Amino acid sequence: VRQADLSRQVAKRLNRPSFLPAPKFMLKLILGELADLLLLVQKCAHTFSVYDLDRGEALKHIVLPNFPHEFTVDAARRFAYAGLFGIETAWSRGHDGDHRVAVIDLARREHVRTLDLWPYRRPHGIPGLRSRACARSPHVQG
Repeated sequence: VRQADLSRQVAKRLNRPSFLPAPKFMLKLILGELADLLLLVQKCAHTFSVYDLDRGEALKHIVLPNFPHEFTVDAARRFAYAGLFGIETAWSRGHDGDHRVAVIDLARREHVRTLDLWPYRRPHGIPGLRSRACARSPHVQG
């Protein structure tokens, strides 16, 4: 998949314009290695995946617990934070959902720790985070 095609499809799904393509050198300058990668949470496969956009192939599938749902990348582009929703859909019955956020080290491409948000459940819509704040959190496990 070419970046331009992917950008058009994403913009179409989000009902947003896609008429100003970003030059690859500019993306490389701003994003570094992440400019060539697609990061994806696959909720029902319980994975956070890293794909090479140029080759169109998966580089790594990181298995996560409990239906990961949405993610954000910190300002330093060092960590991704994926909410562990805990249930397949909001309408699933019999379980309250999870209360954790998985922290993925993007350079090492591995799940390195888990943040506990108890008593808050089904985390999603996570805003951008600063890695220093999370590193000092008393709720860090692992």
